[in-house]
Amino acid sequence: MSWDEIKKNAAEFVADWKNETSEMAEAQTFWNEFFHIFGRKRREVASFEKRAQIISSGKSGRLDLFWRGVVAAEHKSAGEDIDLAEAQLFNYSIALEDLPQIYVISDFRNFRVIDGESNATVDFPLAKLLDHITLFAPIAGYQTRRFNQQEQASHEASELLGLLHDRLEDSGYKGHPLRVLIVRLLFCVFADDTNVWRKGLFQDFLEYRTAEDGRDLGSQLNFLFQILNQPEEDRQSNLDEDLALFPYINGGLFGETIPIANFSRDAKLLLLKASEFNWSSVSPVIFGSLFQSVKDDRERRQFGEHYTSEADILKVVDALFMNKLRERLRKAGSEPVKLKALHTHIASLRFLDPAAGCGNFLAVAYRGLRALEREILVALHSNRGKIQRVIDIKLLALVKVDQFYGIEQDEFPARIAETAMYLVDHLENLELATTFGQYFARFPIKEEVTIRVGNALRIDWNEILPSEDSDFVLGNPPFGGHRYRTKIQSQELKDLWGRDYNKLLDYVTGWYRKAADYAANQNVRIAFVSTNSICQGEQTALLWGPLLSAGYRMDFAYQTFEWSSEARGKANVHVVIVSFSHKACETRPSVKLLYIYDPATRMTHPEKVESLSPYLIPGPEIVVPKLSSPLCEVMTPIRYGSLPSDGGGLVVKMESHSEVDQHAMKYLRRYVGSSELVKGLPRWCLWMPNGPDAQDVKKSDFLRKRLELVRRNRSESENPDTRELANVPYRFFHISAPTGRYMALPAQVGDSRRWYTPAYLDEDTIPSNTLYWTPDPHGHLFAILSSEMFMSWLRGIGGKIKSDPRIGKSVYNSFPLGDPGSLVLSRLAVAGKELSVTRERYYGKSLADLYEADCVPADVVAAHKRIDSILDRYMKFLKRAPTHVDRLQFLLKRYSEIAT
Repeated sequence: MSWDEIKKNAAEFVADWKNETSEMAEAQTFWNEFFHIFGRKRREVASFEKRAQIISSGKSGRLDLFWRGVVAAEHKSAGEDIDLAEAQLFNYSIALEDLPQIYVISDFRNFRVIDGESNATVDFPLAKLLDHITLFAPIAGYQTRRFNQQEQASHEASELLGLLHDRLEDSGYKGHPLRVLIVRLLFCVFADDTNVWRKGLFQDFLEYRTAEDGRDLGSQLNFLFQILNQPEEDRQSNLDEDLALFPYINGGLFGETIPIANFSRDAKLLLLKASEFNWSSVSPVIFGSLFQSVKDDRERRQFGEHYTSEADILKVVDALFMNKLRERLRKAGSEPVKLKALHTHIASLRFLDPAAGCGNFLAVAYRGLRALEREILVALHSNRGKIQRVIDIKLLALVKVDQFYGIEQDEFPARIAETAMYLVDHLENLELATTFGQYFARFPIKEEVTIRVGNALRIDWNEILPSEDSDFVLGNPPFGGHRYRTKIQSQELKDLWGRDYNKLLDYVTGWYRKAADYAANQNVRIAFVSTNSICQGEQTALLWGPLLSAGYRMDFAYQTFEWSSEARGKANVHVVIVSFSHKACETRPSVKLLYIYDPATRMTHPEKVESLSPYLIPGPEIVVPKLSSPLCEVMTPIRYGSLPSDGGGLVVKMESHSEVDQHAMKYLRRYVGSSELVKGLPRWCLWMPNGPDAQDVKKSDFLRKRLELVRRNRSESENPDTRELANVPYRFFHISAPTGRYMALPAQVGDSRRWYTPAYLDEDTIPSNTLYWTPDPHGHLFAILSSEMFMSWLRGIGGKIKSDPRIGKSVYNSFPLGDPGSLVLSRLAVAGKELSVTRERYYGKSLADLYEADCVPADVVAAHKRIDSILDRYMKFLKRAPTHVDRLQFLLKRYSEIAT
């Protein structure tokens, strides 16, 4: 009997018995029908009269079921102790000759199967019989491998295939044939554990059909691939019996003939080890980690790839469509008309991932739809809580892989994506089979997922899926700031954005622009995972200004959170999720959702909002453009400090300070950047803007070595402006030196800070290029920047490094202060002076220590609150116990009033 017939019979057996009584009187009927699964009749099996001597007691007893050399079984009523039944079975079996291959204990509802040689044990409920049917292969007359306890497939398992990839590539087997081979092997190890064919059939093939040293493994694999691509009726009649057990797969997986790979002993062992894992419960995101495991960090950075955890993918999938579909199912209840309408609807949906990678988003989305379909079918075919028999479950399963489309630049992940979709499809078919008691598989593959290999920023997406037929665009496009982009990638952005192009745009914005062109005036909703830089700082206006003008609005968003990856060497990035659609989209949600992130708990919770700001707060749908000068006259311009471009020659760190001789000491100045200002770290520089005294250079080894280092470094620079300064190595590349006491602004502060922390420095301290500075002769600027209002503006409008706010001219210049008048400014100056004096009481403490979260001294807090009180009253901000979001909403509204 074929395995397809066995699996069909097993599904029917489960359906027949899962609601039956559990009386011992039914045991003989239970086992008669159980053996019928495998095409066996009772007369082939010893009757229930078989006696055996119980050695432990010297008495004789009866085995409930015994088939010499094949199986022995003990049956109990439901709820009886399985462990006691196992002990009884082995007591009975000790005196037997020709011991069985497997021992089985059952109580109608559960099975325990024990391997006669290794004693490995597998427990499972009746409902999961189909998943474990190959354990009973001896009953069907098939040889079976000893079912050792298998470790669940994990990152380690997927990385074994990654190591195999590297091993073969190192041997010279590379490129397209290698990618095809690895994807096929991925399918085979997965199929070996998921009832695509008899469990362990591929592992048996590797162990018993190929040489131990791997010399013939490549040719044997190609022969197997040929069989998997050949319908059973077209195969040779004299094909080996075990090889004939492999079914016809189709779907293009095994169609292409590839060169034969030459395996070493080590390469074969890697494949064998991978096959020993249990792949039956593998998550689709494992396939992404497989691909990432064969890419190094540099290559991943170049393409901006970050593979994602299933939990994070579900943030996109659930918010974009699954939550709404589940709610529709809940409202449908048991009404057939509504249920059928929903079923038809989900079978009509079309999805596009234009940065498909290994298909993680498509696979998770497909699995969600299939699970929903299963719930619908159960609701349609249940009577009083009992699932009714259906004629053919295949006719009812309408959701298929051909509803899903993707674009991926690299062939290897594209092929993995296709394979992942077919395997997820198979797993969902098994779930449906278990639910309805009918074996269900879609092999050979007829409906195919579409994954186009190519550059998504150069391809017309309508060629893959016309926008009028599309419903959802989703994915995790590659990130890449302008410092990491290649020239080709920058050109792609220039071509897409046209006159709206700006070099600060992240590479991911190309997908936003492309999606906006694709979905214009269509019923298409879009959701992308992106670097958080697209919703902060200057880039917010650069991206969302044109999209807002084109009629796009946000539907939901997740605030910045740390993105999880399933892979080894995972990238550590902070991201947002943004969903948007065109104002003409008829499927836009009526309620906008903002998922608020709590860094302390690392949890998010949704809030309904009337409008969703591009800065990811509830607020007006406006952006704050870059301003070349302050919006308000009170805010004097800021500038960044001096840049050395010296190769380390002009900057003196703590460890080198003792080397400075007396001739160089006169040129030494304190040199302060953001880290030095906030953490109180010591650092100096050689400050000689007009050049050193020639005699000092002549007498100082330190000066000569340092100047030579600068000269050499600059002369080797690719920047012509830097090379030009090689002749004046004593000068900083960019000089920005205050002529009096000044206020220093750290470029970055911790996200936990309640207030921004500027500080005063004297003119002998040189500000570095990581520090901004401005004169503040009256003292009111210090107070304004030390307020909660400014910190809220900085946190919302400024850029971020990871999740830490970063100041820049754009956020400073756009602060909507207005014109406070001389009285308010004088009050602010007094309050600012009080704060500065209060800080001085803690001499020796750095700003980082002084402003440690929840540890700020009470008098410092009080000084800040006096500033906040003055500024809030002036701005007419009267809300009690305001949050950061409350302040930012107020400031955005104020900005729109002042700017216009």
